[in-house]
Amino acid sequence: MGCCESRRLYPISTTNSISKEPLKDRKVQYFLPPVYNKKKYVKPKIPNLSGLKSVSDFRKLAVAEKLMNSYDSEVCLMSRNVVRKCYSNPKKGKKESLQEYINEVETLKYLQNCPFTPRLLAYDTENLAIYMNYIEGKPKKNFETIKQLNEKLRIFADDYGLRRITHYHWSNVIGTEDNIILVDFGSVPIKYQVDKKTKWLIDFTKLYKKEDEKKSE
Repeated sequence: MGCCESRRLYPISTTNSISKEPLKDRKVQYFLPPVYNKKKYVKPKIPNLSGLKSVSDFRKLAVAEKLMNSYDSEVCLMSRNVVRKCYSNPKKGKKESLQEYINEVETLKYLQNCPFTPRLLAYDTENLAIYMNYIEGKPKKNFETIKQLNEKLRIFADDYGLRRITHYHWSNVIGTEDNIILVDFGSVPIKYQVDKKTKWLIDFTKLYKKEDEKKSE
């Protein structure tokens, strides 16, 4: 982010533990939230979830536009204002793609009440596909949006125990200039450390505390 990008957002800490759970054989898992969380979005394109009761219903959605095709995934806008992200790049091994996919699913589930991340609508482990709400816009990088990014990364660290320790790429910032949304969480080691270069550290004490608070609600 220009001169701001050359600075570390947070000091590296070696006190946070990173999960080293071994990869296990996993059955196909599907997830559908009971309600779509609509709050705190500026003029959102609300997905039409009518009739989408199973993952097979999401699979039938038509591709309207390819939004991005990166090294590790393909992101498409589907019908009904739903976004599908597939971890399907053949340049990566199946094990690494599966681990990144699981990291992103689990992180999005954990962040379901966070106002500046996408809502997880469904996930399909068989096809390594994640379905989310469509968020329109690409904010310009300037002093105010960089300041907003740093503030939201601070909230990640202080409230959710997810501390970014490398530069956060602007390609993973979407939304409007007064309401930026952060995306792409496959490198968050909530289950697996898949990158040689660690990008996030997790305070599992905060993570477990927040999950306990959810259960008690």
